[in-house]
Amino acid sequence: QASREAAKRIHVSQKSVHTQSAKMANLNQKRYDSAEDFPELSKHNNWMAKCLTPAIYKQLRDISTANGYTLDQCIQTGVDNPGHPFIKTVGATAGCEDCYEVFAEMF
Repeated sequence: QASREAAKRIHVSQKSVHTQSAKMANLNQKRYDSAEDFPELSKHNNWMAKCLTPAIYKQLRDISTANGYTLDQCIQTGVDNPGHPFIKTVGATAGCEDCYEVFAEMF
């Protein structure tokens, strides 16, 4: 029983650290205009690059889910992996189920 309680405390602590770091990332991000911060996607072959517009990015970039997940975290995999010319990948991940509602314009 004690080990379960300890595991719960560790999980809550890790979630708190993740949420704090996501909030800090959003605070630092506000220093930049969304046009400057919009990723260069012209050579990317994934659905995220096709669907994400500067207007959608501007609208969603300063929002996070209740778990602290941000749009930048959702699209990071597609930014880092431009894809293959013949194989179109998704290019985005939802870190939690709330992402589908909070970032609905993207997903």
